[in-house]
Amino acid sequence: MRRKRFSRQNPSPEVKLPPRAVGSGPASPANPGPGAPTPRPPGFGGDCHYRDPLGLTVASIGAAREAPMAENLREDSPTIALNEDSVVDFLCQRGLIPPGTPCAVESAGDGNINWVRRVRAPDGQSWIIKQAREQLEKFPQYRADTRRILIEASWIRHAATVDPDHCCPTILDFDPDQRVLVLEDLGTCPRLDHELLSTRDLTSALETIGGLLGRVHQSTQDQAVLRSKFRNEDMRQLHFAHIFELPFGDNDFPLPQPVREGAGNLRDDEPLQRRITALHQQCRDEELVLVHADPQPGNILLSAQGTKLLDAEIAHMGCAALDPGLLLGHLGLAAIALKDESSLRRRAAALWRGYSEGARDLAAWETTVQIAGVEILRRTIGAARVAAVGEVTASLTAIDTGCSWISEPAATIEELEIR
Repeated sequence: MRRKRFSRQNPSPEVKLPPRAVGSGPASPANPGPGAPTPRPPGFGGDCHYRDPLGLTVASIGAAREAPMAENLREDSPTIALNEDSVVDFLCQRGLIPPGTPCAVESAGDGNINWVRRVRAPDGQSWIIKQAREQLEKFPQYRADTRRILIEASWIRHAATVDPDHCCPTILDFDPDQRVLVLEDLGTCPRLDHELLSTRDLTSALETIGGLLGRVHQSTQDQAVLRSKFRNEDMRQLHFAHIFELPFGDNDFPLPQPVREGAGNLRDDEPLQRRITALHQQCRDEELVLVHADPQPGNILLSAQGTKLLDAEIAHMGCAALDPGLLLGHLGLAAIALKDESSLRRRAAALWRGYSEGARDLAAWETTVQIAGVEILRRTIGAARVAAVGEVTASLTAIDTGCSWISEPAATIEELEIR
């Protein structure tokens, strides 16, 4: 972990930050001052200067104004690439940190896609800062439209309107032009992917996440206006390539030899390949509901404030079965690692119960199980292998299980099996 002390008395000389908008709020989040609105829009906290980038809502400190549509915003990378020296300057300009405040800056989370840092002030306040850049942070060979962070902010904004459990992180500030999102810092707390490999009772967390996904789906069903506002083609294509294409074609992913041989057998299984291609086509073509598209357990925190779902930069109007299917796949992977079918069924029941209460019949169970099967396979033989299948025997079990779920999906939760 990288930590650096920084003082506003010695700012980075090469960085010139844009001026703070007139009427955009106070110098300190603890002291709102005149012009701060109450109440703030759902999903946004602190003294934020916010305009919904996709035009779903209009809110700002000082005065409301029409928010630009995504297609009218700049498509290029931000003009300022934040770093450990300039990020405190940025927060000061945005009115979140008083001038002269020394702060510590450190890495936060995995930071695979965006530049992400935690900034700590001496008084105990802290913030999470995300900036979207054209080159992905840990995979610079991939490029994606920086408007993905506008998508993320708007997904949070919409989800917060149907989020009585407060699963969405609070946005403290948002600069759409510089592609910077400032979020509440939830501190150090367990991630769901780690907890799934334990015997911890996760019923409440899974019901909560399932419920949020279901309510978002139900509240956005067949809303044509959202299809253009959440057009997120770069991220969707990249994401789907890693789910449905790359693991099942020729690749050089570093796999143990027995696992590589198993992956080769999948490439020769024409009926299986046709089913995966059909699922891919369905996920590409359907624009039924607003999906988070990446509710994997690594994006779910079990914080002191409750269960939190993060990282919605892949969100788009899509197939309802995608969200519960991806998460169900990880419940299967954990059950394989634990060698415990009963935990799979118990956890799957909690997830599906929460989802069904929110979305009724939007996601077909059979399609959900098939997408879960694809997720099990791609997390075993693809670029994003998970710890649950670290052992060769677990990997081979995952391959058999994933194929079974795709080819012969269980009709009920009670029929879910590990092969």
